[in-house]
Amino acid sequence: MIIEESDIDKAVLAGKIAGKAIIFGRELIKPGVLVVDALDKIEAFIRENGGVMAFPAQVAINDFAAHFCPLQDDTTVFKSTDIIKLDLGVHIDGFIADNAITIIFKQDNDIYEELSRIKKASEDALNNALKIIRPQVTLGEIGLIIQESIAKYDLSPIRNLSGHGLGKYSVHEHPTVPNFNTNDKTRA
Repeated sequence: MIIEESDIDKAVLAGKIAGKAIIFGRELIKPGVLVVDALDKIEAFIRENGGVMAFPAQVAINDFAAHFCPLQDDTTVFKSTDIIKLDLGVHIDGFIADNAITIIFKQDNDIYEELSRIKKASEDALNNALKIIRPQVTLGEIGLIIQESIAKYDLSPIRNLSGHGLGKYSVHEHPTVPNFNTNDKTRA
């Protein structure tokens, strides 16, 4: 919870570093690159820019839904046919910024079109949810707009993953933001 004006400044700084790091990471992630090398470089970038890792930089590749952190000797490389979610968090004195991006590589085959559709569905869902966020919106309404946005692409949201709040030194705080209509009347 943000208590003082200086807390806002710390959260904003964490967000700026995280934003730069996600762009840096997107440029690093290429076919043939070792996953562990890319993540190590992203973490170094965050430290070099004055941030502290809120959690290890991680990826989700293809049907791995979330939070893959390779061991140092892991030989997994990114492939040209992968769909990748890069997820990273930065904190300044405990005030956390958490962000993610979906990455695909341009391909001239059927798999690129499918991956592009999945990426577009997730981007539209996020953007549409952000458009309706306001003090009186309910968690159920947010989940519904995400679900409807994804359904337009003949896809379904992953129901056991969700958005979440952030707390001081706490990456997963209330509220839990669903990816589907839960009819939850809790105000966001």
